[in-house]
Amino acid sequence: LVSEFVNQVFLPFYRGKWKGSTKGTSENRIQFHIVAELGTSQMESFTPTGLQAFLDRKAANSGFSVVDHLRWDLSSIFELAVAEQVIPTNPATTLYTPKSAKKGACPVMTADEVEKALDAVEFREKVILHLAIFSGLRPGEKLAIRRRNVATDGSSVEIERRVYRGELDSPKNGETRIVAIPPRSAALLVEWLNAAVDPA
Repeated sequence: LVSEFVNQVFLPFYRGKWKGSTKGTSENRIQFHIVAELGTSQMESFTPTGLQAFLDRKAANSGFSVVDHLRWDLSSIFELAVAEQVIPTNPATTLYTPKSAKKGACPVMTADEVEKALDAVEFREKVILHLAIFSGLRPGEKLAIRRRNVATDGSSVEIERRVYRGELDSPKNGETRIVAIPPRSAALLVEWLNAAVDPA
């Protein structure tokens, strides 16, 4: 059964690979969508068209990101089932995310709205907004920055960790990266470090 394979083989195997954040969201999604709907079926009973029909049904009521992740989940589950010799071939290799999957609106701030936001907050929050808006740093990444991660002139920040649910963790993709900071934001960052943060 799908439920037995997922709970006894797939999840224990992938828990050793997934980051804490991935583990929580992936397990919940797999249990809620895949196990709940397909759990009582035999692994060998699935075909590409049957699994695609499942994704098509999900696309009618779920957003693009959820359906796209489910496509990846199914491919991974059946790929491991092939490796474990539970089934001879993977019926999920040709699945695609349906065009009907809803993509949410992505509102973008105008230049005037950005300036209003920056003018409405205190200096520390202005630095934080600058790092978010102009350098694209995630909230947890900003919270985990240490003085040694910031270039002397503020022109770059090394992202080597993040805060996730109150705990320090490695970056989302597991890799350290260098983020460029625009001159105006860099000047504010250096000013903040010099004026408000104890160098020790």
